[in-house]
Amino acid sequence: MIARILLSIATVLVATTMFHLSPYYALLRFGQAANEGDIEAVRSRIDYPELRRSLAGQLARGYLRATGRAEPGASASSSAAAFAADPLLAEFVSEQALFRLIAGPHSALSGRGAEVPGLIAGALNVVDAQSLRELWNVYLAAEGRGFRKVVFRLPPNAGAADRFDVMWRLSDGTWKLAGINLPDAVEAQLVQQMMKKAPSAT
Repeated sequence: MIARILLSIATVLVATTMFHLSPYYALLRFGQAANEGDIEAVRSRIDYPELRRSLAGQLARGYLRATGRAEPGASASSSAAAFAADPLLAEFVSEQALFRLIAGPHSALSGRGAEVPGLIAGALNVVDAQSLRELWNVYLAAEGRGFRKVVFRLPPNAGAADRFDVMWRLSDGTWKLAGINLPDAVEAQLVQQMMKKAPSAT
C-alpha cells in the first residue's frame, strides 16, 4: 500500500516537472528550427492570429505616434485599432515579415526583406543546449502567467528597453509563440520602414 502511494506521488511529481519544463524545451527546439531554416517546424509553433495581433498593436501605436496621426482625444488603443486594417501594417505582420523578425534577414526562412535583428538570430543564439548557465538565466528571467502562458525575457540579462519579451501560450497541447514585445530600437526601426513605404512618402 505504501509502495503504491509513493509510486503515485513520484508519478505526479515527474508529470508536474515535465509540464513545468515543457515551454523551455519548446523554446529551445523553436530556436534550433529557426536557425536551421526548418520552415514547417517554425510554422507549427506559431499562433499566427495572436502573434499578428500582438505586433500589429505595437507597430500601429508607434507609427501613429511618429507621424502624429493619433486622433485628438482618442486613446492609443482605439487609434491603433482604427489603423489595424491599413494595408501598410498588414505588410509588416505578414508571414514573411514574421519569419524575418524571428530568424533575421539572412536566414533561409526570411527571403528578401527588411534588415531587422532576428529574435532567434539576435537573442536566442545564447540559448544553447550546451550552455547550462544561459539556460538557467532564461529560466530565472521567465514569468509564468497561469498554467497556459509563459513570457521569456531575451536576452535574459538585457534591460527592458533592449530585450524581446516573448510570450508562449499552450494551445491544444502545444506551446506556441503567441506574442512578442519588441525592444524600443527594433520597434523604431520598423516604424521608420513603415514611414518610408507609406503612400505619402513616395
